[in-house]
Amino acid sequence: MSSVRSPQTGGLHLPADVGISQAEAAAIANEWDTMPRVNAMLKMRGMQPNIEPDIVYTPVTVEQLTTPDLKAYTVTYTCQLRWYNYSVRLLAEVRAELLGIENQMSDIARSKRTTFRKMDEGKKKSERMSASEMEDLIEMDPLYRSLKLQQQEVEQTRMQVDAWAKEMDESRQVVSRQISNRKSEAEGSNRENNMPGHATGTWDTRRPGRRD
Repeated sequence: MSSVRSPQTGGLHLPADVGISQAEAAAIANEWDTMPRVNAMLKMRGMQPNIEPDIVYTPVTVEQLTTPDLKAYTVTYTCQLRWYNYSVRLLAEVRAELLGIENQMSDIARSKRTTFRKMDEGKKKSERMSASEMEDLIEMDPLYRSLKLQQQEVEQTRMQVDAWAKEMDESRQVVSRQISNRKSEAEGSNRENNMPGHATGTWDTRRPGRRD
């Protein structure tokens, strides 16, 4: 390996060639690429693919919350529920992808630190790389940087999907409460209509069971 003067501690020159080998990179990527196996196992156990709903998701409107039509409420709730379920599973997929990326990054960092320690064998303590210098070289590794960029993108996606799922959950709960309220109102109205006092004529309180 060639050497450069930056960064350094005492007389230590850090290696310029900080990249991990293609063979090792491929081995690390393959080792942590577990999602195909996980998905295959879940499919065998009956898990269906997470397919985007075929209805357009729209935020709940005032008109939808104030309609007296219980069927319309049910349609709105079904839409909200389908999209909420989709977003929850999508969030899980994003988190699973993020876990794989982070494990690859940890493996690369561990491999680089092992290499640096071997390079320092037999050297005086003052000539050995410090932890911060090792970290700098790890950060400079092309594959590590590529994975770090992927990590950022997936983490940003996770944040967005998480917020989306929470919004959908709140919306779904609002519609669900409205459905329950409408059902209670309808049941209360039906009970009142079925009470004896609501029948044609009035009841003679002096002779129960007889009409005037």
